[in-house]
Amino acid sequence: MPIFVKDAGTYKEANGVYIKDSNIWKESKSVFINNAGTWVEVFVGVVNVHLSGLVKDFNLWNQVVSQIGTKTYKLIANVTMDTSTNIVSTSNTSSAFNVGTFPANSIINLNVSSGSSITGRGGNGGYGTNSESVDVQAGAPGGTALYTRHTLNLTNNNLIGGGGGGGGGGGGRRTYHAAGNGGGGAGGYHNATTSVAANTTGGVNVAIPAGYGGIGAGPRAERYISPRAADGTLTTGGAGSNDSSGNADRRGGDGGALGTAGQHGFQNYQHNTGAQPGGAAGNAIDGLSYTNIITAGTILGGQVN
Repeated sequence: MPIFVKDAGTYKEANGVYIKDSNIWKESKSVFINNAGTWVEVFVGVVNVHLSGLVKDFNLWNQVVSQIGTKTYKLIANVTMDTSTNIVSTSNTSSAFNVGTFPANSIINLNVSSGSSITGRGGNGGYGTNSESVDVQAGAPGGTALYTRHTLNLTNNNLIGGGGGGGGGGGGRRTYHAAGNGGGGAGGYHNATTSVAANTTGGVNVAIPAGYGGIGAGPRAERYISPRAADGTLTTGGAGSNDSSGNADRRGGDGGALGTAGQHGFQNYQHNTGAQPGGAAGNAIDGLSYTNIITAGTILGGQVN
């Protein structure tokens, strides 16, 4: 429960309460009153966090420490988001919004505003085979959107989604022609990189600008080079590419949409080998047992623990 004080005619929520003890002002951990013989907690330390724009790899506890310093007692953290705020992860092994390690019994109130989102990183697509149907890759899994191990009251007025899995590489033999490559999964954000740095098997090195979604694999090295597959977007998976001769029978799989696995790569019927599965979908919420969903909105992907 918050405490309000009147400041210049306006009631404002107090972020802290101080008590003078032996002539030293000390911050109170909490405040209680006696109500009909029962002590009732009426104040807990409160911190308000406001987010806007593109927010990468957000850790709430780190943000709280930057605002009010490290606290060792129970806190209430209120998180609000401007319209069109996108909280994203840049790695499929981490979460876009990580509550972090708060003191015991802390409570988080998270409001995802209309038009905003929290999305895990889409998995990268996998390279297709070379002309001899070897050196192929599966699609990478998508990442987690929201992670908590503290009580979280969630008001979701728009979208929370686990990253889509990357598409699997295409397979099958075709003399001198590389197979098609898997598309990137939806969600999250990739920083500027190169195709070889993002996914190294048999790659021709090209620059990849920063943007939403997982990275489409390719170009695939061979005498005739198969094109790079499409990157994912914030909500949709990227299309897999055809092989270097333009045929779709060795096409890479499409990346998955938010909360959806990537598509298996294709392989030609004459040489039915090599194509790889798409990556698994990422979780929308990891910490469901800690989460009180007040408004569900759209939640895409697994909800675990």
